Amino acid sequence: MISGDRYEVTFHRLASKEYIRARRWYAKEGGEQLAERFSDEVDEAVQRIARNPESWPIFRKTYRWVRLHHFPYLLYPSVEKNTPPPSSARWY
Repeated sequence: MISGDRYEVTFHRLASKEYIRARRWYAKEGGEQLAERFSDEVDEAVQRIARNPESWPIFRKTYRWVRLHHFPYLLYPSVEKNTPPPSSARWY
């Protein structure tokens, strides 16, 4: 779980597994420095969406999407509007 200025971000269990697999792959193929760059870019994307999740393009009516700048990944947050502040954004 990551908290931004206004939203709390949690990850779907399959998204968490995919993140771990990708980070391990980058560490194996490009070294720990590349894996750290990947982690930093995911963290930056999560912070951007946590600040304002409804500013990103809509995907399938429920989700939004955020593209990583230097890695071939998209993050798909779903903003849960029925929760008390801070609202939640769940990543798929």
